[in-house]
Amino acid sequence: MAGKFNGVQAVIRATHPKALYVHCAAHSFNLAVCTSSNIQSVRNCLGIVERLYVFFNTPKRKNALINEIEKSDSIPNSNARTLKRQCATRWVQKYESLNDLIELLPFVVKTLETIYSMWGVPSSIDANVLLKSVLDSEFLVSLYVTKIFFAFGLPVCKQLQKERIDLKTTLSTIELLVNTLKEMRQDAEKEFHILYEKLKNLANVIGTEITKKRTTNKQIEQILKYPL
Repeated sequence: MAGKFNGVQAVIRATHPKALYVHCAAHSFNLAVCTSSNIQSVRNCLGIVERLYVFFNTPKRKNALINEIEKSDSIPNSNARTLKRQCATRWVQKYESLNDLIELLPFVVKTLETIYSMWGVPSSIDANVLLKSVLDSEFLVSLYVTKIFFAFGLPVCKQLQKERIDLKTTLSTIELLVNTLKEMRQDAEKEFHILYEKLKNLANVIGTEITKKRTTNKQIEQILKYPL
């Protein structure tokens, strides 16, 4: 698109010299989201989500997951049956892969346990490593928190990609996003309590528990460095 000699913008400007090339607003938005947080637990969480996708992206393992879903009495409400790959450039659109993983997590855990106990090396070793990562409290909390914030950012991302984008509507959508995040930050204790209750229910289903790690003053200072 941006190629100086053979890109689309160069071809268009060869015919229409006064045409202006501007960067994609949706891409700029996603780059801003990508660089806005250096919280390691979030980065680790997204890395584990990607490793889960890669692990189950083989016919045999994918079929094992699908069989676990189909033999269960609590089949997901959506059509999700396999894990989605995260988009490398559109950070906000990672929401779909996170949402599907949360919905399928009980089946993912059961399938990993089966592979670990019944399959041979190296699948069993990889399954064991992923199982320990998935059952970790830090991963589960990061997964839910990231999903929530990506869910709020998704409407803005989609609005910026529309062919007939409306400036007034776009600005209103962005303002709503910023105000919502401000309200959530001001009511952080209440918001986290709601999140914690959801996490407890999920933890019971997958056979783990949510443990609270000690929060240091340094961590609190790091969080407060990012005002909205």
